[in-house]
Amino acid sequence: MNPEISIVTSLYYSSEFIDEFYERILSQVKKLGLTYEILFVNDGSPDDSGSKAERIAQKDEFVRVIHLSRNFGQYPALFAGFGNVNGNYIFVLDCDLEEEPELLELFYSKINLQNEIDVVYGSVIKRHGGIVKSKLGNAFTNFFDFLSEKNVPKNQAWIRLMKLNYVKSLLKFSEVDTFPAGLFYLTGFNQIGIEISKKYKGYSTYSAEKRFLAAFNAIISFSSKPLIYICFLGLLIFLIAFLGLCLLFIMYFIGHRFQVGWFSVIASIWVVGGLIIFCIGVIGLYISRIFNQVKNRPLYLIKSIYEGKKHN
Repeated sequence: MNPEISIVTSLYYSSEFIDEFYERILSQVKKLGLTYEILFVNDGSPDDSGSKAERIAQKDEFVRVIHLSRNFGQYPALFAGFGNVNGNYIFVLDCDLEEEPELLELFYSKINLQNEIDVVYGSVIKRHGGIVKSKLGNAFTNFFDFLSEKNVPKNQAWIRLMKLNYVKSLLKFSEVDTFPAGLFYLTGFNQIGIEISKKYKGYSTYSAEKRFLAAFNAIISFSSKPLIYICFLGLLIFLIAFLGLCLLFIMYFIGHRFQVGWFSVIASIWVVGGLIIFCIGVIGLYISRIFNQVKNRPLYLIKSIYEGKKHN
């Protein structure tokens, strides 16, 4: 018999949080009186996160540990979990307790208010991690809104409660480089957001490089506007240059002579050359995403699935 709810979380340097996470989420599931399964997805964590989760599975027959063959990232890891769920509802959240397990009760009450609601997701009220990080995050959000062709809800957290038919539709996406929040939105169905306060544990396993790459993936995956802007930029430069040449010819024929300056010539070459390289680089980013996608490599690889006890 399928459980009523599946809990999915990924593990990466999560050893210190696993036991408390399990106890708190189990308490919420029992409080709601739901049959359950908990899926810990070990995303190639270098610490003992996987073995700790296995010890929990030895005691709880409704816990499984999915070991990926290496570190693929949070998005592929959680999709590996989604691909192995059996519950009618799927609750996904981070294991590091920045997203509180106790929110399950609120999310579950919301999704049962109306039969038409398929997804309840968390929307972060305030970003943490310092002024620079929060300001850069807000700046990226505004820039993404400017470029995006879709009105993706802002400040989405990973935490969300989803119905099984929504998750099955979500898994039909096979994009390698993408923006998970955008995929959640593109899947459609009836979704509502709830404002949440997300705690900050004081550090993040996401490096600055990973954040920049995620930002590029978000823009390139969900907007072709940069290519359109490049086209208009080239046309604008051409028109300005053409009008400038026409002006020079006119002034030449009416008797004006100009002394060509070395600095202005060199500066013009560097500016135009840099602009060309930048535009080629943007086009190259789109081509690289096509290259990665057509190779059709799997989003994740499962090394093993650990069950301490067999399910009845």
